[in-house]
Amino acid sequence: MAHGRKRCFIAGFVCGGFVAGAIVLALISFAWITIEGTGKPLFRESALEAAKEWARIDAFPEGAKDLDIRIGGTSFTRLFTVTFWGDSEDIENWVKGYPGVSDPKCEIWQTEDGGEKYVYPAAGGTIYAEIVHWPSFGKVRIHTTWS
Repeated sequence: MAHGRKRCFIAGFVCGGFVAGAIVLALISFAWITIEGTGKPLFRESALEAAKEWARIDAFPEGAKDLDIRIGGTSFTRLFTVTFWGDSEDIENWVKGYPGVSDPKCEIWQTEDGGEKYVYPAAGGTIYAEIVHWPSFGKVRIHTTWS
């Protein structure tokens, strides 16, 4: 009789180990999706909408190519970095009409790699917004942070 209880205990222990392992894997995958979920369609649209609001963007240029968004931060912060390419002239016109760039508090710097960095007041309660434009490449990077 003691032999049967011993087998039951071992089987329960092994089964419990599998269940615990499955729970740990589920938690790790959830954390990965939450932190690195930029490629997931579920997060992409909401992240783009939040980035547009925080960075004061009405719409991305029609000819924008390779629109990419990166999500980062912790449970207390959130940051979005949006990059895209396009025709140099179209992108330059879009940047010049950008609400943040036309803000009187906007500060402009030249970057070491030939870009123009615009830092301006963000919207939606965020603490920071910038756009970097590389005119010779037709590339734009928008970065905004909430804390």
